[in-house]
Amino acid sequence: MNSLTNTLRPYIYFLAFVVLLGGSACTMDDSSENDAPNSLLDVGHGPMTNVSEFVATLSMDTCNQEPPSLYLNPHEQRFSLAHGLSLSWISLLALRSENQATTTAQTWGLSDVVFIEDRRHDLRAMISETDDLVLLTFRHTDSIQNWIYDAHFLLRDFAESFALGEKVHHGFGTMLAPQWAEIRDRVAARVAAGKKLWIFGHSLGAALAQLAAAGLHADGIDVDVVYASGAPKVGSEAWSGKANSLLSGRLFRIANQKDLIARVPILPAAYDEFGELFESIPDFLLEPIANTLQNTRYGLVGQGFELSGGASYRSWPAGTEDAAEEAYWTELVNRFAQIDQNGGNPLDRLDQKKDVVVEYLTDHQVVNDGYSCSYHAALLGAE
Repeated sequence: MNSLTNTLRPYIYFLAFVVLLGGSACTMDDSSENDAPNSLLDVGHGPMTNVSEFVATLSMDTCNQEPPSLYLNPHEQRFSLAHGLSLSWISLLALRSENQATTTAQTWGLSDVVFIEDRRHDLRAMISETDDLVLLTFRHTDSIQNWIYDAHFLLRDFAESFALGEKVHHGFGTMLAPQWAEIRDRVAARVAAGKKLWIFGHSLGAALAQLAAAGLHADGIDVDVVYASGAPKVGSEAWSGKANSLLSGRLFRIANQKDLIARVPILPAAYDEFGELFESIPDFLLEPIANTLQNTRYGLVGQGFELSGGASYRSWPAGTEDAAEEAYWTELVNRFAQIDQNGGNPLDRLDQKKDVVVEYLTDHQVVNDGYSCSYHAALLGAE
């Protein structure tokens, strides 16, 4: 195998995997996130600021249901499971109509809800407030067009401040750029009253939240905290280095233990393990796209946390996540290898591998026993 083939193989692996990923994701029912239960909407509690009192309202029996109250403590900047849970539920409001989102937001003590939309690029941002906070979030992947942008993972330059003068994910940057000035100006007007700015999102929303946080902070708008759950990587190693300097100690990436989306695009350290999933791809398929590839070495931003789905969670010390991601792909490779070792019809084996991918994708959702239940388990186990 020549050096060019060795260089291109990881990208072809990734493209092939995106096809499998997208096909699996399109078969999943996400209606529970669009039509979350509303039976508790008449309670009318505002944000809680005592974490023990908030945890006392939680139950694993209702971990997939919309909570009657949220925990939002504007004086707590360190990582908080209770904030992660509460902000995840607020991010789901970006899936709803403006009237529905506003109604639910008001029961949680949020006000002045406004949406910023770009129908051409299928971007939707939501800004809301409490007495002390300005909250900015983005809708997660909710359409085929979103999936296309998710998969457009090559790095490119953008003139907007969120790029920090470096290369970022082509698809995410393309979605954010047209509405960037409006988002920046609306946020700037709201924080001018002295409120703290919190930015957060899930999946695609988490990717856009990371870019927005870096850009707003670079533009002189102070960002207090950033929560990014199920977050794909968004920028080059150079961009990540600059973003880490700007947002040091303020950005928290949270991943469920099996969440596949939170491990893409692949870090260079995990190329070999990831490539074993598609080792059968012939070399001649690699050559035609040689001229289209750019340097796609992604970096990580902020501090990483992993939810186990049980009572425990862990954080990753700086410099250790490469090894953790390598171990993640090794485990998935081993599961695929076991399917092949068991033999059987090739199509049956492919279906079994697709079932594994669906299992890992299910761990990516907020509800349907995803992040909301993982947060519940960790919070209830910690008490």
